[in-house]
Amino acid sequence: MDLILLAVDNDIVHFNNHEALWKKYGITPMRVSTMQEAIKRLMNEEYIFVGINGDNINYQPLLSIMRDITPLPIHIYTSFITYEGRLEAIKLGADSYELWHQDSEKTIILCTAVLQRYMNRNSQSKRHCKCLSHNGIFLSLKYRKVFSNDIEIELTRKEFDVLYLLMSDCKRVFTYEQILRNVWGEEYIDANNSSLWNLIKRLRKKININSSEVPHYIKNVHDIGYAFDY
Repeated sequence: MDLILLAVDNDIVHFNNHEALWKKYGITPMRVSTMQEAIKRLMNEEYIFVGINGDNINYQPLLSIMRDITPLPIHIYTSFITYEGRLEAIKLGADSYELWHQDSEKTIILCTAVLQRYMNRNSQSKRHCKCLSHNGIFLSLKYRKVFSNDIEIELTRKEFDVLYLLMSDCKRVFTYEQILRNVWGEEYIDANNSSLWNLIKRLRKKININSSEVPHYIKNVHDIGYAFDY
């Protein structure tokens, strides 16, 4: 089995400077620059552990979700440690939170020790967590959280439920009636297309706040309904 480290690091120079050291210990590092991309890869690819650069990655919002989808060791390294930072990281699901030594090889040796302990005691089976990710939007059903490019978006219950329904089958056109029945439930008889239109308008505004290149994730199919990334 190839030993591949998933490195979450926004500093490509830092990553390149240490790539050869990882390979010296038989580990091939694979870099991503965001927690959202890391979670997406963990859901579809095989790794042996996760290393997060705490100096340039905002890991707190998504760390607990990452912990839910994988039993792999999650190691956070940083150039400056505080007790509060370490406590928060461990509570959110990190296995270790350590100082990146000036002697980089010492840090890598520590990481490989954590990995060896994991491989001796645990299987590589994945945990199951209902998460959806598409075109910069990440949704966790368990935590009922939505992120756009790693920034959390505050949604109402119905806004979340509509987005989840549309993202659950991207490009499928859901009719107005299907959305109203699925999301409004028993309140369906009191709802109408105008209620849905107003909700979609608010939802579009919220999820497009960080994406100027894409005018709308949610497309209106005239006289039929809505689709995500249609």
